[in-house]
Order: sequence, then structure tokens, then C-alpha cells
Amino acid sequence: MKLLLRLFSFIFHLPLALFLFALGVFGVLDSAWRMSIDFLPWSGKTLVYALLGIGLLGLVSIYMAARGKMKFIFALYSLLAFVLIVNAVFFSTHRYPDVASFRWAVGFAAGGFGAFMGALVHLRG
Repeated sequence: MKLLLRLFSFIFHLPLALFLFALGVFGVLDSAWRMSIDFLPWSGKTLVYALLGIGLLGLVSIYMAARGKMKFIFALYSLLAFVLIVNAVFFSTHRYPDVASFRWAVGFAAGGFGAFMGALVHLRG
């Protein structure tokens, strides 16, 4: 069970970190200083650099944790990602067009919680 949680955590966070990093890189390259994502608490230049920083932190922490070093950084990144996901799903200004979309978002938040638990298991083991 512990191995499955660890694996799920890495599988969940790797595409998320790649996506956030790519959004940040494209935002910097395109000078998209008016970028706005209603799921996140930032906008403009702050959003672009936050996406870039969080994505880079995620990629580095995943790499280091997979090598067995500095596992606490992966746990901290996982906590940050989970807090941002919960904030996005439940406390943002975004309105869901239908119940199915909201269910997918809640499922994503549940996946973020499972990935955080996997990061904690990886930290302890």
C-alpha cells in the first residue's frame, strides 16, 4: 500500500509540475503580463513568476525525492500544491458550468490529498 501511495504521488505531481512550469515559461517568453487564471490567487506578472517558481520547485523536488534525497522538499511542495488545489476548487471565484465539472474538480482535490499522503509516506519511509 505504501508503494502505491508513493507511486501515485509521483505520477500525480510530475505532470502537474510540468504543466505549471510550462505555463510559466510560456508566460515569460510571450511576455503575458496580463495573464489571469481565476483558479489561482495571483494575476499578471506575479502569476507568471509564481507558476514558473512552483513548477520548478515541483520538478526539482520530485527529482530529489525520487533519488532519495531531501524528501521533505517534496512533502512541502505536495502540501503547497494541495493547498492551492483546495483553494482553487472551493474558495476561488471560478463558477462551474454544471455538476459534472464540479465533481471532476472535487476528484482532482481528492487526488491532491492522496498525493500529499503519498509524499508523507515517502518522507517517513
